[in-house]
Amino acid sequence: MTDFSNFHNIKIAGILVLVIFSIRLVGFLLLNRRLTYPIFLIGPRGLINILLFLSIPFSLKLKSLNDSVLVMVIVMSIIILVFGGFAPKNEVKQI
Repeated sequence: MTDFSNFHNIKIAGILVLVIFSIRLVGFLLLNRRLTYPIFLIGPRGLINILLFLSIPFSLKLKSLNDSVLVMVIVMSIIILVFGGFAPKNEVKQI
């Protein structure tokens, strides 16, 4: 439980979530030329992340990324996904 309250782990998970959604934003802007607000927030992840993370050999794992960071990234992205689910569906912004 102490891994989940560790500020260093929370900071790493927050940075990873920002990188994930920044890459998603750039992809939307480059490929679609319009940004649909709820779809931007709905970025599915979860089971595939866990399976990929668990398949990494122990000798290749980074010491700063432990299992709690992965769980925090998934929980943070699920919270953002929930906000995307409650967003108005007809709002499209042309860029």
